[in-house]
Order: sequence, then C-alpha cells, then structure tokens
Amino acid sequence: MNIQIRTGSGLRARLATTVSFENLFTELVKNSLQNNATQVHIKYDDKQAVILDNGTGFDHTKDSTGLNEFEKYFVFGNSYTKSHKHLNLGQMGIGGKAANDRLSDMNNTHWSLTTKNKHNKCFRLTFKSSDEKYLDDIQPTVEEISHNKSNIPYQTGTRIVIHNLDPHLLKKGWPEEQIHNNLQQFFNMLYFQTAKEKREFKLVVNDKPIKFDQTLPGDKWKHETIKFDYKLNNKTHQANYKLMLNWVDPRTKHLLDCVDLVSYTRVCSIGWEQERLDRVLNMSKRFKYVTPRQLSQHLNSYIRGYVMCDALSDVKNGVGMSAKDLTHHRLNPDHPIAQSFLDSLYYHVGINVVRKLNTKYDPNKKLNNTLNRVCNIMFKHFNIPDEFITTERNTVQLKQDKT
Repeated sequence: MNIQIRTGSGLRARLATTVSFENLFTELVKNSLQNNATQVHIKYDDKQAVILDNGTGFDHTKDSTGLNEFEKYFVFGNSYTKSHKHLNLGQMGIGGKAANDRLSDMNNTHWSLTTKNKHNKCFRLTFKSSDEKYLDDIQPTVEEISHNKSNIPYQTGTRIVIHNLDPHLLKKGWPEEQIHNNLQQFFNMLYFQTAKEKREFKLVVNDKPIKFDQTLPGDKWKHETIKFDYKLNNKTHQANYKLMLNWVDPRTKHLLDCVDLVSYTRVCSIGWEQERLDRVLNMSKRFKYVTPRQLSQHLNSYIRGYVMCDALSDVKNGVGMSAKDLTHHRLNPDHPIAQSFLDSLYYHVGINVVRKLNTKYDPNKKLNNTLNRVCNIMFKHFNIPDEFITTERNTVQLKQDKT
C-alpha cells in the first residue's frame, strides 16, 4: 500500500509567522534585489499594498530542474537561486510567499504578481485561498497579458499587489516609522557595498526615498579585519570578518542602537550571550577586576557598530544551507561555521572590553587617579605657577630646583 504525502494548508500560516511583521517588506525588497532590481518602490494605504521593481522578472521557460520561476516560487521547503544574480542574499525561498500571505487576510487571501521578463512576455499570477484543507487544493493561476495591462513602467520588472489586507493591520494602522527604520537598517551596509561597485539601488516608500547613512555614533574603537578557522567536511578552512565598532555614551540617540551582524544584508543584532561572556572572563583571569555583569552591561550599552562576515552567507553545509537560518534573520547555531565565528567574535571583542574595564576598575589605578585629581585641586589653591608643576605616574609633583 502506498501512502500519499500531503501538506496541510496550515503550513502556509505557519510559514507566514516565520517572517515577523517588521521584516515583511525587507523580504520582498530582498527578493527584488535578488532579481537584479536597482529600483524598488513600495506603496501602501488602507486598501492595498504594492511592491514594484525593475528586476529581470519571472522567467516562464523551464530550466534544468524542469521548473519555471513561477513554479519555483511555490515549492515549499526547497530554495532556488538565479545563475545570473548579482547579489548573494541567500536563495529564493519562502520569504516572498510568506510575506505576501502575512500582509494579506489569511482567511481570505488574495494577492497577485505581475511580471515582464527578458523574453518580452508579460504574465499575471493570481493567488487566492480561503478554507482549503490541503495546499494542493490551492491552484494559483497564471495568464499572459498585454504590456499595457502590466502597470510596470520598466523594460523588465515585477509588481506585487496585496488586495485583501490583514484586518488586524488595518485596525491598528501601518507602523510607518518602524517600516522605514527597518528597511534603512536592514539594507544600509548593502547599499554602500553596491555603491562601491557602481550599481547602488534606490528604495522608495510612499514616494519618500530611504536615505542610507554609514556614519557611526561615538568614538572610533575597533576597526579591523579578523581571520578565524572553521571545520567543514573534516577539513579546516579559513574565513574573516570585519569589525566597525565605536565606543559611545549610552544616552546617545541614533538609529543604530546595538551591534549589527551583517552578511551582505543585516542578519540580526548581536545579543552577547552571558554563557559565552563567562568563558571570555575565564580565559582572562589576569583581568580580575571585571564582573560578568559589568562586561555584559558595557557590551550592550557602550558598543555600537557592525560586524560584517560574508562567509555566513557564502559557506554552505552538507545540505546546501548557509549559516543564516530559514528566515535569514538569525544564525543557525548548528551550522559548521557559526560556532567558530561566534567564538572568535566574543573573544576578540570581549577581551578588549575586559582590558579596558580592568584598567577602569583596578583599585590601585583608581586610587592613583583620585590622588591625582585631589592634588590638582590642592595645587590650584596654593596658586603655584604652572612651570613648577609636572605630572608623573598619575600623581602631581613639584618640579625640583636643580640649583
């Protein structure tokens, strides 16, 4: 007896929840950039949401996999990549479909995807779903349409329209500031990487361009490239990551309020796990004046910037997955490169913070600094001319008269 493997329609809702609301548009923009778009326009109101790009569109011809790009868009569980894509942002997977479903009413889903491709063909895919029990009961339709019905003003491109919006979203309203900030933060470093290669992209939300900014708050602290080893398939390999970290006053107001992990685009903020910090302190016992709480507090409150590691996207494990997990918004801790990267990062950043704090909290140095301040105050009251005063070894002394 053969058993048919079927997928329940509830999987669609589960996959939609893997994309948090603040990342819905970032997923759709990421798909556009993977389609080699240089312009992405987002518009939303209380009736619909529209995402328009000038990418290469969806190819209706089948490739070596036996599928065209419309069919690949609806393969749940597998990811595909374009051979001619310019950016390595991961593989084309569930992000776009899940974002479309999440923006739409899950109980009465209706969204469409219109595309112009390199073959000078226009197609419209319509997706509707309500109370089906199985995914194979849902039959998206694809029809060829004329160019003047596409509403795509570019030679090639894609236009996604969410027709039935999520009722909870309509009730609460669009969180415009959150959407703007998340797009700016997610694609910030990617913008400057592409600008160096003279193929920067333009991102516009409700007719307002997103402005990217590479400046960091605070004082320059750790700006360097660090190499680390990792094991894959029983072989040792080497990769590197770049630190751009500043030391800031924790009261500083800035869009970047953490240390961001970047692999082409933003992955997530680095949360500085306490267990790993404890290991750093155990490896540096000569720095005995720093407590785990002080180390954690300073890493989370005083350090801002970026940690950039392309290898987290480029290195694939035995089943072809990168270190970024399914949602591409955190690291998969089981990936071969992830643990080696985190061990190296925590050590190099943590040990430098420990060294800085140890100097600050060393009681002998604190005493010397206090004495120095007290002596300065005393000498000012004695009205001694500056030429008779010198600072040596953190204390204030009178200059000796050699005569």
